[in-house]
Amino acid sequence: MEPTTESSRDSNGDALLDQLATDYSDSTSFHEFLGVSWLVHEGGLVSVEIGLRDDLRGPAGNLEGGVLATLVDAAAAGTAVHLMNSLVVTQQCSISFVSPCKIGPVRADGTPVHVGRHTSVVQVDVRDIGADSRLAVFATVTLRAIGAEQQTTHSSHAATPWGHN
Repeated sequence: MEPTTESSRDSNGDALLDQLATDYSDSTSFHEFLGVSWLVHEGGLVSVEIGLRDDLRGPAGNLEGGVLATLVDAAAAGTAVHLMNSLVVTQQCSISFVSPCKIGPVRADGTPVHVGRHTSVVQVDVRDIGADSRLAVFATVTLRAIGAEQQTTHSSHAATPWGHN
């Protein structure tokens, strides 16, 4: 799956997603700490990727489950923001951990299942790219668009793609 070029991307949610990714990457944030990279693909698919560093591993040497959950939420929210052209909040998330991430890099790919006026459902697959792209996590995330009156940012923090700091 290759990232799209600027000229081939749909512009509806692109400006918002691009601005949020820029604002978020320019701040000292949790995603910056994790080293998250954002990729937008044709058709509204969004991927996030991180390298597997030792400080992100648990006692067994695998990537911590909380980091994997963060990647799931980021990929789902990025996909929903891109397709809905709105900030979103996560309403529900179901995650199944099926194999450990031991090598990296680790990539979470968001695929829209349903895009409505107010809610979206996104499927996210997380793969350990260095382990022959082995499936590590699959998840289903339901997100709700939030109105302009709720899209506030604090001066000391950039908004996350899902609408909260």
